[in-house]
Amino acid sequence: IVDCVVYPLGDQLIVRAKSGFTTKALKTSAKYAKCRSNAQEFGRVSRLCKVMRQALWGILPRQHNLAVAFAQAEAQQALEGYAFNPMTALDVQYTLTDTHVSGAITAVPYTENATHLGWRVHVLAFDFAAPAHQLTSGDWQYTALKAPDWVFVLERPTVPDCTGVVLTLLEVALYTQAKDGYAPCADGSKTVLVVGVGR
Repeated sequence: IVDCVVYPLGDQLIVRAKSGFTTKALKTSAKYAKCRSNAQEFGRVSRLCKVMRQALWGILPRQHNLAVAFAQAEAQQALEGYAFNPMTALDVQYTLTDTHVSGAITAVPYTENATHLGWRVHVLAFDFAAPAHQLTSGDWQYTALKAPDWVFVLERPTVPDCTGVVLTLLEVALYTQAKDGYAPCADGSKTVLVVGVGR
């Protein structure tokens, strides 16, 4: 209907404005550049995984081979210290115990309008065989960038009862203090580190 799209969703009829999204726009519009970049990145990983599975056809177990791989101590050790955003200039030193993650930020990139560092800890229980997951997150804590040092001690959320692999993640980001709280910096200066696996 003119500039609206009408479609059924469950037992309701939904009416929304046309978004302008088309296959052609996805391929060429600057608005969707990030979508194209993400698709290319995941596409490359997916193709490489497929080639690896094909090369090992008949050798790998047919089911749960990822779950079996992550059950190995070597795979868990390799994952510790992995940074989900390796391009960040945030330099994080950390120590993990059963109840806490502690450490210090030793280098922070210049980011316009950044006034604070924020950090929190997550525990992700991930069952590769199911697949299923459960995420438990701690609260954000902040310290001013003008503080004499950037040291943190964070309580580790309780590890849920589960099967699979338990990942402890440390999230560190730059924030701007506003009158009603903290806002993440626009350039996305953040890192997420795997600080523990299988504990």
